[in-house]
Amino acid sequence: INALVHFVMYAHYAKPVSWARPFITSFQLLQFVAVLSINLYGFSSQGCYDYSAVTKEWMYCQGVVFGYFLLFLKFYFDNYIAEKKKRPEKKD
Repeated sequence: INALVHFVMYAHYAKPVSWARPFITSFQLLQFVAVLSINLYGFSSQGCYDYSAVTKEWMYCQGVVFGYFLLFLKFYFDNYIAEKKKRPEKKD
């Protein structure tokens, strides 16, 4: 998932188009949700692996990914939602 997101992002850097930016950020947010969900499912099911020895590391990694999710969510809100509210309406 991360490689796909970065491929799209670097392709955008090679040939930037402004309309793609919100989609790239949305894709990154979706990536974080997927990673958190997959890791949470793996930890909660513990079918064939005992996580007791790595619980602290797992919690740290989940915290880091969740922190990045919050930072990207704030970036998305500040740049694509709040910015639209600030723009004055065009007068004809």
